[in-house]
Amino acid sequence: HLDQIALQLHAAESAESAVNSIATDAAVPLDAQRIAVAQRTGSRWSVAATTGVSQPNDRSDAVREIISVVETRQLAEQSAVAADLSSKSDPTANVPEDAGGRLVLPLSTSGTWHDADWAAVMDFNTPPSAPVVSAVQTFRQHAAIALRRCGRAEQNTFGRRVSGALRRLFAPLWLLTAAAILVGITVLPVVTVPLEIEAYGALVPAARAFVFAPEDGTIDAVAVEDGAVVSQGSVLCTLLNEDLQYQREAVEGELAATAARIAAIDGLRGRGGSAAAQDGLLSAERLELEEQSESLRRQVDILQGRIEQLTVTAKLAGRVYGDRLQELLLRRPVRRGQYLFEIADPAGAWQLELNVAEEDIRYVIDAQRRTSEPLRVRYTPETSPGVSGRATVSGMAGSTEPDALGRLSTLVTADTADGDFSAERPGAGVVAYIECERQPIGFVWFRRIIEFVQRKTWL
Repeated sequence: HLDQIALQLHAAESAESAVNSIATDAAVPLDAQRIAVAQRTGSRWSVAATTGVSQPNDRSDAVREIISVVETRQLAEQSAVAADLSSKSDPTANVPEDAGGRLVLPLSTSGTWHDADWAAVMDFNTPPSAPVVSAVQTFRQHAAIALRRCGRAEQNTFGRRVSGALRRLFAPLWLLTAAAILVGITVLPVVTVPLEIEAYGALVPAARAFVFAPEDGTIDAVAVEDGAVVSQGSVLCTLLNEDLQYQREAVEGELAATAARIAAIDGLRGRGGSAAAQDGLLSAERLELEEQSESLRRQVDILQGRIEQLTVTAKLAGRVYGDRLQELLLRRPVRRGQYLFEIADPAGAWQLELNVAEEDIRYVIDAQRRTSEPLRVRYTPETSPGVSGRATVSGMAGSTEPDALGRLSTLVTADTADGDFSAERPGAGVVAYIECERQPIGFVWFRRIIEFVQRKTWL
C-alpha cells in the first residue's frame, strides 16, 4: 500500500496535492497517529497540511507546536554543522520523548535542513520500530523527490502562464507593429509630399531705407523720434563738420585771388603800346588762370554739396525706427557710413528676409530652377505662434554669407500676400517653410538622418 502512495505522490500535479497525500494517505501505512507537513517561506515555517484537518489554523496551539518543533530541529542541525559534529540530519531524532514517539524529517533530496523547503512531523503512539523507521526514510525520499518535481513544474507553469499572458497582451501590438512596418516599406518610397525647408528670418516692410552718416562729424540736431511719421524730404538730423567749412572758405579765397589776377591781366592787355611778346605771355597766363579758376569752382561746388548733405533728409515717406535717438545721437561724433536709424513704410507691402542654411539651400535652388512659378512660403511670426501667412519667393542672394550667429546661410526674400501688419514692427522674427519639389515621404521624414549618414559615409 505504501508503494501505491509513492506512485500517487509521483503522479501528483501540484505540491498541494502531494502534501495532502502525505498527510492523509501515508499515516495508516506508516502506522503514524498524525503526519503534519510544514512549508518554509523565506525563513518562516507554516503548516500546509495535517492528518484529519482540512485547513490548519495557524493560531491553534497544535499548529504552533508543530512549527516550534520544526524550527528547533532545524536550528539543532545548523548548530551541529557549525560545530562540525554532523553534516546531515538524523531522521530518527524525536522531540519530546514523553510524546510517545515523534520523527521530524526534512523533505529535501539531500536529506539535510539547509536546502529543505518542506518538512514532515510524524507522531506515533509508541516509539517507531526499525522497520517503520526504514519505511519512513524510503517514503521521505519519495516525498522529497515528488515535492521538488511539483515545485519545478509549478514554476514552469507560472512562467508559461506569464509568458502566455504577455503574448496575449502584446500580440495586438506586435501585429500592429508588423503591419506598420509593412505599410511603411510599401508606402514610404512611393507616396510623395512637398519637401518644406525650414528657415528663420524677419518680417520687414518692402519700402524702407537705412539712414547712414553722410560725412564724418558731430550730430548737431536730431529732428525726429522713434516712431515719428515723416514725409519725403523732411529733415531728419543735421551734422556739423568744421573741416568742410574751412576747406570751402580756403578754396573760395583761392578762387577770388585767381579772378583778381585775371582782371589784372585784362587791364595790362588793354593798354596801348605794349609789346607783342608781352601780350602773348599775358594771354598764356590768363588761359592758365581760367583753367585754375574752373577747377576751383568745381571744388567749391563739391564742398558745398557735401555741406548740404550734412542736413539729412528722408528719402521716402514712412515711419522712423530707432532706439533712443536723442540720447544716442545728439552731440555724438559719427563716422561716414555709420548706421543711424531706419525709415520704413508700414502701410505698404511687407516681405520676408529669410536665412536658409547652407545644407538646405540646394533644395530651394533646384526647386526654383525646375519651375517658372515662384516658390510658395508658409510662415508664422514668432510673436504670434497661432497666426500663419503665405508668401512667394521673390529673390535669392547669389552668394553664401555668415548670418548673425556666424552660420553660413543664403538670404532669400519673399513677398507676403495681402494682410494686416499694422501691429508688427520691422524685424519681427518669423519661422518660414519654403515649399520645394515633391519627395518620397520617407525621405521627407528622415531627411536629416539620411543626410547625416551620407556625410559620414561619403555616399
